[in-house]
Amino acid sequence: MNRILRGCDLKHPGYSCHILRHSCGTNLYSETKDIRLVQEQLRHSDPKMTARYAHVHERMTNRHTEKLAPKID
Repeated sequence: MNRILRGCDLKHPGYSCHILRHSCGTNLYSETKDIRLVQEQLRHSDPKMTARYAHVHERMTNRHTEKLAPKID
């Protein structure tokens, strides 16, 4: 995967297979709200590991809500 990213001439540091995997897990949870599905798809043996994706989704949602709230008032 890293070879493919280099081949695409992506200059942004931090791109990696792990980031892609994390993004897929976060997006899957965001769409389904099914933590067990995410756990199965990512093949996590420990649900605590998968719970991180739910927490990321909640933080993202809160951040967007906080930005929107002042515009509504």
